[in-house]
Amino acid sequence: MGARYQYQQTMKNGITYVFECEDEYVPEKKQTRKKNRKLIGKLDENGNIVPTRKKGMKKETEANSEADNAAIKRLERQIASANENIARLQDEISILKASNAALRKAMDKAVRALTEGLEG
Repeated sequence: MGARYQYQQTMKNGITYVFECEDEYVPEKKQTRKKNRKLIGKLDENGNIVPTRKKGMKKETEANSEADNAAIKRLERQIASANENIARLQDEISILKASNAALRKAMDKAVRALTEGLEG
């Protein structure tokens, strides 16, 4: 059989979608069965069919791409700043580790001196 249009209104938002349906006749059962169903679009308030975009495909406008580029540049600046902070903090950690090692050495020396003083 030929293709026909099927209209289906959603309960959630009330939008009416238009599908192209293709049926085939099954002689054994003397009935038609749905062979294929394809979304064509949705109805606007004037009853015209507005094509819907394919799933996963987004329209890219210049405004969107400019906004995306600005966001990318802002994020790149934030990453560069974070990398600078990481380098500064790593240097600070190295200094603190050296200071900690010197303090441990001095503390061990003081503990040895005290234990020798108490024993002797």
